[in-house]
Amino acid sequence: MTSAFQELLWDSDAVTTIGPGRSVTVNGAYTDTALAEALYDAWQTIPKLSVEKRGAALQALYDRTLLAVQPYNARRPKARLVRLLGSLFPSDVSCIIEDRKLWQVLQLVGVRSLKAEYIAQHPRLRERLREILGTPPSLEADVEQSIFSWFLWERNFQKPDEGAVLVAPSARATDAPMLSLLPASVQRKGLVYVSDNVSLLVAIVREAEQGVSRNDLISAIQREAPQLKAQGSASNVISQAQGGLALIGLRDGAYRPTDRGLELLSTPDPVQVLQPLLIGRIFGIGQLLMAVKDKPDGADKKALVDELSKLVPTRTSRWAGGELLQWACSARLARQEGTQVILTEEGAAYAEALPSNFLDEWKLVAPTEDDASQSEGEASEPAQAAITPPKFVPAEWAKFQARFDDGELSSRLILPEGLLAELHAALHASDHKRFVLLAGLSGTGKTSVARAFAEAYCRALGLGDWRSRYAQIAVRPDWTDPTGLLGFVNSIADPPSFQAAEALHLLLAADADRTRPYFLCLDEMNLARVEHYFAPFLSAMEGAAGTLALHGEMDAIDNVQPRIAWPENLFIFGTVNMDESTHPFSDKVLDRAFTFEFWDVDLAAWKTSKHADGADATIVDQVAQHLQALYSALYPARRHFGYRTADEVLAYCEAGSAALAIESLLDSATLMKVLPRIRGDDSGPLEQALTALAAATPATRFPRAAHKIQQMSDSLKDSGQARFWS
Repeated sequence: MTSAFQELLWDSDAVTTIGPGRSVTVNGAYTDTALAEALYDAWQTIPKLSVEKRGAALQALYDRTLLAVQPYNARRPKARLVRLLGSLFPSDVSCIIEDRKLWQVLQLVGVRSLKAEYIAQHPRLRERLREILGTPPSLEADVEQSIFSWFLWERNFQKPDEGAVLVAPSARATDAPMLSLLPASVQRKGLVYVSDNVSLLVAIVREAEQGVSRNDLISAIQREAPQLKAQGSASNVISQAQGGLALIGLRDGAYRPTDRGLELLSTPDPVQVLQPLLIGRIFGIGQLLMAVKDKPDGADKKALVDELSKLVPTRTSRWAGGELLQWACSARLARQEGTQVILTEEGAAYAEALPSNFLDEWKLVAPTEDDASQSEGEASEPAQAAITPPKFVPAEWAKFQARFDDGELSSRLILPEGLLAELHAALHASDHKRFVLLAGLSGTGKTSVARAFAEAYCRALGLGDWRSRYAQIAVRPDWTDPTGLLGFVNSIADPPSFQAAEALHLLLAADADRTRPYFLCLDEMNLARVEHYFAPFLSAMEGAAGTLALHGEMDAIDNVQPRIAWPENLFIFGTVNMDESTHPFSDKVLDRAFTFEFWDVDLAAWKTSKHADGADATIVDQVAQHLQALYSALYPARRHFGYRTADEVLAYCEAGSAALAIESLLDSATLMKVLPRIRGDDSGPLEQALTALAAATPATRFPRAAHKIQQMSDSLKDSGQARFWS
């Protein structure tokens, strides 16, 4: 009951520091005997309640105490009070002083949050830790479990975005919010605000939970926000959720939530997830906080909007400043009172968390005279012509090789000696022309090589999920122009909108993140004429200062600029099959690419890998022996098969081994998977191949395959043509 002890409860840093909360003092509470009495009574009674009731009682105590100390400071000492509760109730309150951090840890340890406020959740978390770690045998051990809750957050969530500056709390628990600040040149320059934008973002992420196509996502947005009638307006909202705030991303051909997106869905308060994203990824939000930070009476709204609108040197309109203010208010970082803009408690905490050199470091350089001719307003802002793009630093060969050798994808590949080193060299021979063609037999792992290269390369650079940096596009035979890769301008829409294709999203990501690699794989690249649909790429690769034309308009459409500088961090793989369904390559394409041929299949190495994978050795040996005989017979006629066929034949035999003899399965597998590839005329080595094939499949052991081979041989002799389907 002494004022000295009350001062100790409120002020001691023994439990933790409290970051920005330290500036909110409550000196008058030290001599408030009624408050001391209430705290003492709670300390006596609350530990005797059940877990659920303890949570409600602690929340009620927290709310009552904040109200009781209101006369001593205009700002509420929330961080001090959480720390005080941690001192009084070491078994029930965790060492986490900020709301969002607690939600993150609750999700991490599998606790579904109550429909209650922040303090009421603490006993649930502490109970879960006791379930996992055991009941603490002493007060010291109880305190260690409280501290462990902070360690869980620090270990799992205190991580920056790739390329961002981490503005992190101290090593001890604090209420200081963590910020992951992207460089100014990479931050998005403005963010359009639409009515009820926060709820709309939540709806978008929820729609994408199971994967959703772009068209379906646009339809969902227009259902949620009927005022967004034009597809271009809905596309802007997708751009917010994807490139702006990183809540969704393209994976496996569909939009899906990122980790942040999933957090947005699981937290009781989505605004808390958006606050640090807006500050860290949207240029101007941090500047807004700093402009109002030291003005307790607020900043003039008109002057603030003008100041924010001038942050981007090429901008002349005031729309962007107004949009930034709307976002700050909707995210509870600021509020408007008449003509004044005032920071909320949350906004003030984030302003305190920004680095001291923020205004000096997070700014844009004025454009040069050569850039003055660019169009003004929203369309010109993303160009950032005055800022020199950062340089891409490739992965070192030794690090890449080590990651390829132990990679999840690459460990399953069978590659000729030296091919990996040649591929790495080809993709690094020119900074502005990282383009290879992987040509040859279907099923030899050409596409798998591209995926494995991307996975190992990202790991060599210490990057996260490679899939977010990789796009695999299936080329269609009807492509006659670049729209299949880049998309097109819908000039009928009002205003005109841009219908983006999947490859464009990767290109724009590579353009915005030029210090890190991106990978584009064009599967079956020559199903259409490459010179037609790939023409902008071929032109952009020529010369050290090439630009890639994205569309033919004068201004940006839906934030898609007419041209971008060729991204030197873009690696392009084209897989190629040469048969009657494909087109040959012109010299223009071949001059810009290194070509690798995949024709030889090492079935001995394949057999060894299947043994290593734990497949049935007896079945593997029988299948490998039979396939080797077929392969040797067909190779001279170039009608042999790849690893995919070998894998499928083995899987077929394993699946049927309980019901049929292996030789019977090999007979039908040969008929279904190997012989349909055979076609040709009598002008080449096909006759000798069929003779060798017949010797490898005697009718006594493989009657169905032998019969079909005999039919094709007879057809070749009678008509000069052999086809499986004749």
